[in-house]
Amino acid sequence: MIIKNLFIFSSCLINKIEKREKSTAATLKLLIIIFTMVWLATACKDNSNSAPDVPDNTVAMNWSSDSLNLQTNNTIHFIVYNPTYKYYSFEINDSLQKIVQKGLCIYDSISSIKYNANYIISVDKSFTPGKYVCSMFTEDSLNFNYKNNIHVVVFYVK
Repeated sequence: MIIKNLFIFSSCLINKIEKREKSTAATLKLLIIIFTMVWLATACKDNSNSAPDVPDNTVAMNWSSDSLNLQTNNTIHFIVYNPTYKYYSFEINDSLQKIVQKGLCIYDSISSIKYNANYIISVDKSFTPGKYVCSMFTEDSLNFNYKNNIHVVVFYVK
């Protein structure tokens, strides 16, 4: 609608000016064409490179249950919205707060899109049934500094 009105306005302006002077009309035609092209280029800018209204490094778990049956599935899937780090790491503690596994999260490039990065944590299949706490960290914080903790999730092994 705006483009249509812009072209109608410019056409009327050019018709009135053409009747006066040819050189002025040619200059104005060129200016109107340039203005229109610049306006279209800025109006059609793609702003889809970041998730709308989501803070950087927001973690969302991608599972339907908080329980893992290690005989059929030993992976925890999660999404990081607007990721600003190249790596993410994790630490899994048992119910006694003993570290049972830690390492780098695996980047899942197959299902990642523009502003989401999908990651996988492969849980060790030797875990005994019970409650576990998985903490996720920014960068490859293998020293697991809790100041870099971005998400904590509780899960159960059947």
